[in-house]
Amino acid sequence: TYRSWDQGSLKNTESSYDFALAGDGFFSISFTNKAGETSTLYTRDGSFQMNSEGYLVTKDGDYVLGESGDPIVLPTDISKLTVDGQYVDTFGIVDFEDYNYIEAYGENLYRAVDGATFKDSTASVNQGYLETSNINVVSEMVDMINIAREFESNQKIVNSIDEMLGKMVSIFEL
Repeated sequence: TYRSWDQGSLKNTESSYDFALAGDGFFSISFTNKAGETSTLYTRDGSFQMNSEGYLVTKDGDYVLGESGDPIVLPTDISKLTVDGQYVDTFGIVDFEDYNYIEAYGENLYRAVDGATFKDSTASVNQGYLETSNINVVSEMVDMINIAREFESNQKIVNSIDEMLGKMVSIFEL
């Protein structure tokens, strides 16, 4: 399996809780597993929401971390939410020297493995946008058609060899 870390295109959602990273980097997430153990995981999925306590969370309820490493808390007073330009917090965005030292955890989350080295991210945050898939559908379809043709050719070769072996066996049986 190959994972492409190329930037996907950005889609405008106009949602105040959707954020897309333009450039290299990951949002930091405080993830709690079923056993109650908490660890920091990373995601590029910026589809967030505010929970009833005012925390910015993922769709699964995990806390989005700020630059300080603490969960981001939003004002719960609706009048404060509508004030443009109000500073709330800075996202805890990180990047890695080598993406071979992060592994998929599931639920659009990744974890750093032994040997992972952090570096400052140069990504910019776009509010009201989400990053879409980085897959080029046209090139993937062309690749799939080529693979299907190669499989068909190989299948014909195997059938030809099978026929030749069948004829050889029938000749030696006489």
